[in-house]
Amino acid sequence: MTILIIAAIFIALILLAMNIYVTYLLAKSEFFEPSQKYSQYVLIWLLPVIGVVVCYLFVQPTLGPPSGQYLNRDDAPEGEFMDFARSNKDYFDGHD
Repeated sequence: MTILIIAAIFIALILLAMNIYVTYLLAKSEFFEPSQKYSQYVLIWLLPVIGVVVCYLFVQPTLGPPSGQYLNRDDAPEGEFMDFARSNKDYFDGHD
């Protein structure tokens, strides 16, 4: 009986830690608007296991810094580097 109680407490602590961690990641993220964050907070805390997994999958890719893989045109493969800032081509001209 005591082993079951200890196991239940351990599982509850793991779920609580996961909820707190994903809530922290979501709060730290600058990718989502406040209304989106509030919806995800509700999902995390009302559906602890499913909500944490789903929200983590959405939050996790937005946390890392840009790769900086193609900082120079010379490093990028042909057609992979789009430098809009120094371009004289109007990419939106003629599109309705």
